[in-house]
Amino acid sequence: MTTQAILVAIVGSMLGIGLALGGAQLIMALRPQFLVVIEPLAMLQALAAGFVIAGLSALFPARLLARLAPADVFRR
Repeated sequence: MTTQAILVAIVGSMLGIGLALGGAQLIMALRPQFLVVIEPLAMLQALAAGFVIAGLSALFPARLLARLAPADVFRR
């Protein structure tokens, strides 16, 4: 997995978790009758899913390009 994919996975997953927590706080502030609970396990699962998706999205194009001759890579 490339460094760029790891960085995007970390930033994207953390941004998504932050938006979810912020959204939950906003909902509870605007509508006190609603209780929004985000469990730590759910956050870890979201983080893991972000890493898996980023890894797969980085792996498939890299495998495709690895099969080509160097001159063909620059033509695409």
